[in-house]
Amino acid sequence: MGNGSSRLPEGSHVVIVGGGFAGCQLAMRLKDKGKFTLIDSREAMHMNIGALRSSVEPGFAKKTLIPYEEMLGDNFKQGVVRAINLEEKSVVLVAGDEVVHYTHLVIATGAMGMFPAKLMMTTSTDDAITLYEKQIEEIRAAQSIVIIGGGAVGVELAGEIATECREKQVTIIHSRNRLVNNVMNENFQREVRDQLNNLNVKLILGDRAKNLDEVPDDYRPDKFKVVTENGIEVETELAIRCTGLKTNSFAYAMTMGKESLFS
Repeated sequence: MGNGSSRLPEGSHVVIVGGGFAGCQLAMRLKDKGKFTLIDSREAMHMNIGALRSSVEPGFAKKTLIPYEEMLGDNFKQGVVRAINLEEKSVVLVAGDEVVHYTHLVIATGAMGMFPAKLMMTTSTDDAITLYEKQIEEIRAAQSIVIIGGGAVGVELAGEIATECREKQVTIIHSRNRLVNNVMNENFQREVRDQLNNLNVKLILGDRAKNLDEVPDDYRPDKFKVVTENGIEVETELAIRCTGLKTNSFAYAMTMGKESLFS
């Protein structure tokens, strides 16, 4: 389905829930091949691969937000799917309990994560741009910045900040001894550490922040402390959390659940 010049069977209606990379790629392949609808809670696709650059470069955020209507026209419907009825082959939207019927259903809801790598489900384009512009201002104002989490997002964000603002003291606190993930080999680990070291990024590895409930989410001109389980205290004006992703199961959790979905 969606490959080559083949068209969808007569009477088909493909509903794609989720407009991330997978959902949009399928939608683009289905254009001019039959009836389909992509449903997403936002009006624009968030190219989150470039999202972290939006935290340091003014105006960049707009480049990462691509309106669905420009891509898909009438094949796009903005809304939040709250339930899926497998027997009736339909999805139910939050707004007005609108029902959309399908012959084929694709769940491409992806993962949820924390800003700045991800946006909340219902964040508008204007609000997203405002959030990134605010973070640029906060990063510029802070002299010390702590990145909580040294996975791919935390490492990239630290690199972006340290490259743009060489005068800042950037610190990564990571619960594991290896950056990004445990799969990458030692040569990769050495290269990442060397690059961060060249940018004067301080690494606290094999340790985790223990006072997250006391750590504010925004810039504070009066410094606060991030305290680790091993007793290290880092004074900072800004702490940014980059602590991983969670499956976005909102659309199907209530009516399908894990057992139904994978049985």
